Amino acid sequence: MYRGERTLHLCSLLNKIRNMGENKEIMQQLAEIKALTLLAAKDMLTMDDAVLYTGLGKSYLYVLTCKNKIPYYKPNGKNIYFKKSELNEWLQRGRVNSIAEAESAAALYVAKKGGEVC
Repeated sequence: MYRGERTLHLCSLLNKIRNMGENKEIMQQLAEIKALTLLAAKDMLTMDDAVLYTGLGKSYLYVLTCKNKIPYYKPNGKNIYFKKSELNEWLQRGRVNSIAEAESAAALYVAKKGGEVC
């Protein structure tokens, strides 16, 4: 093999390696899409599913279950499961009003009490 042919061969190999890396990244993205699609169809979630669904850390979810601060199921006494609708309710419990909502509530309160709103 001549020097020019070796260079072309090395370039070809490098391109193949680069493409393999890109393919690996694409495969990882496809696996994540598949997991999220399957997650959307589930009503009951495993601990790993709940981590993916809520964005909370696994250790934090364990703390919440140990302190009974989040609804969960333990049908066989070992594995922890969550009902998706109950997770949604739990996630939506701590709603904080916007400034506009707070101002509107304050104005309504003052109006009911007979005062003036600034």
